[in-house]
Amino acid sequence: MKEWFSLAELAEVALPDLPHNVPSLHRLATSQGWRNCVGLARQVTGQTKKIWEYHVSLLPPSARGRIAIASIAATPEEFEAIRARKNQLWARFERLSNEH
Repeated sequence: MKEWFSLAELAEVALPDLPHNVPSLHRLATSQGWRNCVGLARQVTGQTKKIWEYHVSLLPPSARGRIAIASIAATPEEFEAIRARKNQLWARFERLSNEH
């Protein structure tokens, strides 16, 4: 399982309990001091400039769970199938009456 993610990668996968765009993720990382966490933030050379990567342990539990599920799926198609099945189950649950 991949352990280090840039803000762009996190925004791309649209994780639960996290903003889905880079500027909002940057504000969150800054407000929570992610860059100051020794051993959990690192600067790497990207294609055009240095970028920050953050360890998965800085993310909320729901986001870490989604990443774990995504790592189980070998292909994006498998991940989408898992997501579709989950959405079907939740839709079925939402259709239940309050009595059930």
